[in-house]
Amino acid sequence: MSLLHAYRLQHNLRRFALSHPESFSVGAEVGSGRRLWDRAVISHVLPVPVTSHVEVYTSPDRSLARYGNLIDANSWRSPVSAYYKSREMVRRLEFCSSLARRSGLTPHMITLTLRHSRADSLASVLQILRDAWAWFSSGGWWSSHRPTLPVVRRLEITYSAANGWHPHLHLLCFFSASPDVSAWRARWVAAVQRFGGDALPGVGLDVRVSDDAVSSYVSKLHLEMASPLSKSGGLSIYAMLEDPDRYAPQVCEYYAATRRVRFVGGVSQLMRALGVSDSDIPADDSVGWMLCLSLTRDQYMRLVDLHLVVDFLVYCLSSPDPAFTLYMQCIAVS
Repeated sequence: MSLLHAYRLQHNLRRFALSHPESFSVGAEVGSGRRLWDRAVISHVLPVPVTSHVEVYTSPDRSLARYGNLIDANSWRSPVSAYYKSREMVRRLEFCSSLARRSGLTPHMITLTLRHSRADSLASVLQILRDAWAWFSSGGWWSSHRPTLPVVRRLEITYSAANGWHPHLHLLCFFSASPDVSAWRARWVAAVQRFGGDALPGVGLDVRVSDDAVSSYVSKLHLEMASPLSKSGGLSIYAMLEDPDRYAPQVCEYYAATRRVRFVGGVSQLMRALGVSDSDIPADDSVGWMLCLSLTRDQYMRLVDLHLVVDFLVYCLSSPDPAFTLYMQCIAVS
């Protein structure tokens, strides 16, 4: 997913949230008659300027873009945040995975799922999954079966009309010796059943090990966190944001059910276990960013009000003519 696509999805979400205040606002009316928005939603449907100017940078071939002086919610629920966070995640995991493999550890990609039906709410299925994982990864059993390094976890949520919501966990685990997969499967089934759910032993826990497991997992993290494409098993929230009015009930349910939910965990613990700090991660400075366009804060907010921010980014890439900057600034102040 490109930044342009991410911003378009975020723009769709903002317009959708503004048209559904009953689902995206909490509290009472405030001074000017505007509603008191849920911070978790409003902070990422409208990136906010932090200085007097908003800048857009492009790569030399104009295929990539990034913001300057805009802040987002730093949340995986935000398409724009997911774009940036997934890029950072890939760099960290690739570096850490390389260190772990040189230490003789073998990467395993483990996926945890549970049975569900179309009638189940996302909140109920998600709660069982989270409770089951908390019990699964605790106690004496976990102490004797846990991987050599801290586990990196990624929560993924998809939806299909046939089977409803499908939340599941992807785990990146490093073992010095092959794990007892049958014991892991039995433990996971018991964990799910303990909290009122059900999981099939042969399906509920899937383990994949290969020479390219790390690179495949890193790619999976990036694609599944930020891809607008639909998976064969269901739609991601990004796919639904392509047409949010069509999936209005699902979009509202997703954002209501995922408040205060952590989508990623264990990365900082993995880095500490390997003795890695942010300063050790190679910088992503190979792009050679160039300043393409600069607008004042008021001009940027004017474009937001006119629903022209997507055009603002698209044409920054497609129009190398400096006259375009003047054109956009004229629109912003007209």
